[in-house]
Amino acid sequence: SCLTFLLLCALNVSNQASDLLNRAWVAVWSADPEYLERSITFYVGGYGLTGAVAVAMGVVTVLCTMLYCIRASRQLHSNLLHSIMHAPMSFFDTTPTGRLVSRFSKDLSLVDRRLPSLMSNVVGILLSCAIALGTMGFATPLFLVSVPILLAIFVVLLNYYRPGVRDVKRLESISRTPIYNHFSETLSGLATIRAFRATSRFELDNSCMLDANLQSWYTLKALEIWLTLRLTLLGNL
Repeated sequence: SCLTFLLLCALNVSNQASDLLNRAWVAVWSADPEYLERSITFYVGGYGLTGAVAVAMGVVTVLCTMLYCIRASRQLHSNLLHSIMHAPMSFFDTTPTGRLVSRFSKDLSLVDRRLPSLMSNVVGILLSCAIALGTMGFATPLFLVSVPILLAIFVVLLNYYRPGVRDVKRLESISRTPIYNHFSETLSGLATIRAFRATSRFELDNSCMLDANLQSWYTLKALEIWLTLRLTLLGNL
C-alpha cells in the first residue's frame, strides 16, 4: 500500500539522517582536539550513542525493506500464477513457453534481488543531493542560479536516453525467451536428439540464440555507460 511505501521511505530517510549525524559528531569531535570545550568521555559517549542509533536504524530499515519486498514478490507471483492457471488455451498457443519461464524467473528475480537495494540507493542519493545543494547554496548563493539549467539538461538527456534503452531492454527480454524455450524442448527430447545424432545442431542453435541475446545485452550496457559518462561530466561542472 501507499502507507507502507511512505513508511519505508521515512525509514530510509531516518537511516541516512542517523548516519549523517554520526559523521557530524566526528566533525565536532575533530574541531576540539585539545578537549578544551568538552571531555573525551563526552565525545566518546556521543560517538557511541550516534553509532548505535545509526546501526539500529540500518537494521530496522533493511529488515522492513526485505519484508516488504518479499511480500510484494509473493503477491506478484500469486497474481501471475493465478493469471496463468486461468488463461484460455489460445493464450498458450500464441505464447512461447520460454516467455512464461522468463516471467517467473528473471522478472521476479529483479523484484527479489534489485528492488531493495535500489530503493535504499534512491533515497540515499536524493538525500545526499539535497544536502549538497543546500550546502553549496548556503556557501555560494549564485550557484543556485545554475541549478535549473543543470536540471533542464538532465531532463533532456534522460528523455533522449529512455526510449532507446526501453526498446533495447525489450529486445533483450524477447531474445532471452527462445533460449529458455529451446533449453526446455532440448531436455524433453534429449533421447531423440541423441538417437538422430543432432547434438551439434542443437548446440549451434543454442549458441546463435545466446549470441543474439548478448548483442542486446551489450547494447544495453553501452547505453548505460553513455548516460553515466554524460551525467558524470555534467555533475563535475
